[in-house]
Amino acid sequence: MRLSSVHVKNYRALRDVRVPLSRFVCITGENNAGKSSMLQGLSLFLSGNSIRTTDFFDPSQEVTLTVTFEDVSDADLSLLALEHRDRIAEIVRDGAFTLVRRYGLDGKSQLGYIGLTPKDPRFAPDRVDALLKGKKAKDLRDAVATEFSELATTLTSSITQATARKMIDELSSQLPDDQKELRFRPLPTGVDKSILPMLPEHIYIPAVKNLADDTKTAESSTFGKILGILMQSIESKLADQRDIFRSLSEKLTRTTGPDGQPQDVRLQEIRDSESLIQGFVRESFSDVGIKLEIPPPELRTILSTARILADDGMEGPLETKGDGLRRAVVFSVLRAYVEIARRQNGQPSGTAPIRGYLLLFEEPELFLHPGAQKMLFDALGVFARQHHVVVTTHSPLFLGPDTTATFVRFSRTRSEGIPKPSTRPVVIDLSEMEPRDEFQLICYENNNAAFFAKKVVLVEGDSDAIVLPHMASLVNREWDCAHHGVAVVRVGGKGSIGRYRKFFNRFDVPVYVVADLDILVHGFEALDPTPEVKTLRSKLLACADAEVAKQADAATLGSAELRDAHASRDLKSLWSGAKCAYAAFVSDASKFQAMNDAVESFFAFERQDSRKDAIRLAEGDGLLDAKRRLLFALREDSVFVWEKGAIDDYYPASVTGRDKPSRAHAFKTIVTDHDALLELCPEQVCPSSGSTKREFELVCGAEHDRAS
Repeated sequence: MRLSSVHVKNYRALRDVRVPLSRFVCITGENNAGKSSMLQGLSLFLSGNSIRTTDFFDPSQEVTLTVTFEDVSDADLSLLALEHRDRIAEIVRDGAFTLVRRYGLDGKSQLGYIGLTPKDPRFAPDRVDALLKGKKAKDLRDAVATEFSELATTLTSSITQATARKMIDELSSQLPDDQKELRFRPLPTGVDKSILPMLPEHIYIPAVKNLADDTKTAESSTFGKILGILMQSIESKLADQRDIFRSLSEKLTRTTGPDGQPQDVRLQEIRDSESLIQGFVRESFSDVGIKLEIPPPELRTILSTARILADDGMEGPLETKGDGLRRAVVFSVLRAYVEIARRQNGQPSGTAPIRGYLLLFEEPELFLHPGAQKMLFDALGVFARQHHVVVTTHSPLFLGPDTTATFVRFSRTRSEGIPKPSTRPVVIDLSEMEPRDEFQLICYENNNAAFFAKKVVLVEGDSDAIVLPHMASLVNREWDCAHHGVAVVRVGGKGSIGRYRKFFNRFDVPVYVVADLDILVHGFEALDPTPEVKTLRSKLLACADAEVAKQADAATLGSAELRDAHASRDLKSLWSGAKCAYAAFVSDASKFQAMNDAVESFFAFERQDSRKDAIRLAEGDGLLDAKRRLLFALREDSVFVWEKGAIDDYYPASVTGRDKPSRAHAFKTIVTDHDALLELCPEQVCPSSGSTKREFELVCGAEHDRAS
């Protein structure tokens, strides 16, 4: 059985949040976005603990925690008590069921399921309860017959409430599906705890809170449960002692025989004690039966009393030690579990069905250095093969496409008509990414930007990555990249812009591109331009070609340039395209235009440098106007192209260095004044609005202009 989704409504900032679940879920996002609340909501779903008035997003509405389970097997159902098994099996449809825990305004909950329920309001549980309440015999029969005339002929004057309820349930089940709708229904057993043995046992490890309670070895505590995971492997090695426990259990409490019938072979002294107690009670309450129930001893219960003592100069119980040490022990127990699992070749110990775990781990990276974080991430990945893991984290080391099946980014948002901010989840699906993209894009730097930045700026190389944040802070101190959560990401060349842009767009954060001017000539398709932008670019190239044609001494490629062109993969690609287009034309004369375009593109390679120079210089009003119109149109799509060419074309003459990164750092040292910076770039007049700004102001202030 596996958890497939969770839907939380009205719990803290989780006003209405749906999240798909898998074996390993990672929730990221800014502080106070609702990450911890999601883990606590899952914990509450399984525990049913009461909540406070302050836990309601809207104090006038109930809280609902809905979890869907899939791949439910007979082995899962076998974990239930025999008397509940068949009733719970009724709510499983096609191997799946959905449970809902509803919290009323008093903070107390009821666990039920989503099932087909009659649309007829007569069958509503509260209405049936009111109908039967306080009635007996003839009054009960008459009330049921009046409300449910279909049952009138089968009712007797000696009917009981239990029989009447059963008859109403049977009548409900016989209704066709088109007279039913999916709604909340109480569990068919009438007991919330009846279904818990087949649900995963949850372990909630909070961040830096009071971990003293979490490291107690009692089985009900977090640390006791974690230790219990490890003890499962030990329990399987004590199979020979099971008969001893079974024999002891039979002497202490009633048991179920091989035929499924209850049997009582307890010690005579226990039976006598029970009989005496009941006899004395019946002196005052003659119709009350008393049973003495002694919980059967279990090997797991005994193992859970294990203690861990830590000697850090003074030996003592672990719960008396510091937060870092206690959390390290949790880490170590999980690593020990993984090591044992590896020794067993990943096979679960024993053959009997085992209740799974749901590990809810908040900021597991706390107190761990990067190497240890990576080891813990790997350990959690192994643990998730048989159980479920949900973590919240601020560490990109915990994110990887090979292990984490589900990524979710939380953020706070405001909605119209809602008085306070709430959580907005963005589910990221990376399953369709190619291995090369995974290797290049799912790395430390890009994880950090994707999961934790509020804005992402894609640049081609080191110079832009070094200079751009410095430039933004000089243009306006309020535009400091670190202050606004802006991540500058190097893509390693214009050919990668499209892949990186598509990757970061999955995370629902604003993505901007800063590129060199030559992208207008070569590699333009990487920007995924709109038809309107393509038209403006065609006009610009036409103007550039016209300007080049005016030059009587149009340059041709020299020998060195020819050698570079021959080695260029771009030129080879153009040549290959031209050959394929020609072959297609030979077979089908209607393909002439496609062939002509391909050949034109090949020979246009020679004109690239001339085009670039013409566009860079933009001599003549027509060419400059076409250039500015294209640049402003691209900015509307969050793409910013340097008008002068590249970032280092704006450096003052005093900036020197042995390579591009050193010159970029020199620029930061030399240019430290707002006015001096703006003098390095041209003024630009927006073709549509007529407003004038310096280019650096347009680039660095883009998001702020839109916000205003």
